[in-house]
This record gives sequence, structure tokens and C-alpha cells, in this order.
Amino acid sequence: MKWHIEVRPDDPTRGHFVVECERGYRGECPTPVWAGPAQGVMWHWDGNVEQPTISPSIDCKGGCGRHFTMIKGQPT
Repeated sequence: MKWHIEVRPDDPTRGHFVVECERGYRGECPTPVWAGPAQGVMWHWDGNVEQPTISPSIDCKGGCGRHFTMIKGQPT
């Protein structure tokens, strides 16, 4: 699985966790993340771009159908 973090240039504590997905919008399945607690449509992100931990789990229902957790850069 290929993924990356897109950090907002105006606020480095916010961004999107983006998974490459053939069936997602523009070939991607983006999840909004931030350094605060998970709430609403924002997932918690530990701020690490290279090896992120994100919670709660990510469920790409509209695209590839993957459901996984991301801990220290490793999807499980």
C-alpha cells in the first residue's frame, strides 16, 4: 500500500493522510488528520510525516475498501 501525508502549509498540525486507491477520487483515498484528539471528521495524527500513527482506524468505504490501523508508519 502506498501512502503519504500532505501537511497544510498554513498549519503544520493539520493535513491529509492519503492512500493511493484505484477506485477513490482521483486515484486517492484522503483522510483528514490533525494533532488534536480525534473528533468529527478529523482523525488524530501524531505529527510524524515519515512514520505516522493515526487513530481511530481508517476505513476507505468509498474507494478501495481497505480497513486498517496505521501505527508508526505500518498499516495493520
